Amino acid sequence: MNAFAAPLLEVKGVSRRFGGLAALDRVTFKVARGDVVGLIGPNGSGKTTLLNIVSGRLAANGGSVRFVPADAKPRPADTAYEVYSPYNRPYAGPCPPPPPARGPAPESR
Repeated sequence: MNAFAAPLLEVKGVSRRFGGLAALDRVTFKVARGDVVGLIGPNGSGKTTLLNIVSGRLAANGGSVRFVPADAKPRPADTAYEVYSPYNRPYAGPCPPPPPARGPAPESR
């Protein structure tokens, strides 16, 4: 990150749990305007979960995400946005609420 540039994206201590599984545990990083970064890791390491939290599609259990848009103008909370992932269909609308907590999976016989 450029030491003189204000961060475009700042993720501080983001955590997400699914039942007893910690998908993300206190993830922290900054991305400055003009930086090119990659997110790599093995299957199940939390990459998609992190991107879903940063995009607002999924709520974090802790921490914060701060994104400064290029125009830096305040926007109403219900402003529509579009999120695309090759694994999900596009979504356009306000930030959805977090999904309800699920209990343990039923045992197979």
